[in-house]
Amino acid sequence: MLLVSEAENGNSIKCPYHGRTFSLCGKIKNMPQFEGVENFPTDADNLREFELTDWKNFLFSKVEGNQKFSDFIAVIEKRMDFFKLDDLIYDKSMDRSHEINTNWLLYVDNYLEGFHIPYVHKELNDVLDYQQYQTETFANAVLQIGYGETAENCFLIPENHTDWGKNIAAYYWWIFPNLMMNFYPWGLSINVVRPIDIGRTVVDIMALNSLTLQNLEQVQSLMLLNMRIN
Repeated sequence: MLLVSEAENGNSIKCPYHGRTFSLCGKIKNMPQFEGVENFPTDADNLREFELTDWKNFLFSKVEGNQKFSDFIAVIEKRMDFFKLDDLIYDKSMDRSHEINTNWLLYVDNYLEGFHIPYVHKELNDVLDYQQYQTETFANAVLQIGYGETAENCFLIPENHTDWGKNIAAYYWWIFPNLMMNFYPWGLSINVVRPIDIGRTVVDIMALNSLTLQNLEQVQSLMLLNMRIN
């Protein structure tokens, strides 16, 4: 259960289900109508701690497993090392949430194949060279690369990079299990896929734009185009 769903000021955390209160570090403080209960509270009643990593202003939490976050993110960090993630600005006005009547895995499966692009995403197909569309697989991620028909609206990739000299318009990263990070010259679009039940899924879409782009209207129009595509 999610105990805190939005930013707020306070000195405790309250569970909306049973009314238990916890300190801000997760230690239990009180449980209504539990006075006199033996062996309560114990450390087992405190909130669990999870490893939290701040990666370029993005927060990642590990629920279980022994994999180091540095290993988890390494392939993306290496490939996108030229992209200034730290300089992006979160644009809350571009937030979108869509509920779809399908299993979340079907949405992911659709994201991971590009065969439908010429038939479903006409606007995208007009600006990409579909014959060069490329897919690369990794241990915990899949990268799809969209090449532009021309160099316009493509990345300026440095000479020491493996993709130097290519007209790349988009890097579409899927990160296991439910995160999509779509990199564009104008910024970044993030999709978070949330299963509701076996036949319902919510897709949250967020956008961050680059400080180097001064034409806000142009940036937002590009964001909206991407959101229609995804």
